[in-house]
Amino acid sequence: SHLGIAIHQIDPSQPSALLARWRQSEWIVDALLGTGTEGTIRPPWSTFIDLMNESGRPIFAVDLPSGLDADTGMPLGSAVRA
Repeated sequence: SHLGIAIHQIDPSQPSALLARWRQSEWIVDALLGTGTEGTIRPPWSTFIDLMNESGRPIFAVDLPSGLDADTGMPLGSAVRA
């Protein structure tokens, strides 16, 4: 981009490559799931969330951390630690 920010798309079939890329990043933007999320988070979303949390990088959530219930703030299984 013209701001010098690299944007990487995620490939659910390559979780180890995704984690390696995230570990090289300064921070991660969480925009996976939004306020309408209901029920227990399942793969591939739970896999992405777990990998984000394992990355050791700071995470910025766009609206609320993916995997949290927007009404209660409680995790729906896996939840991003932003």
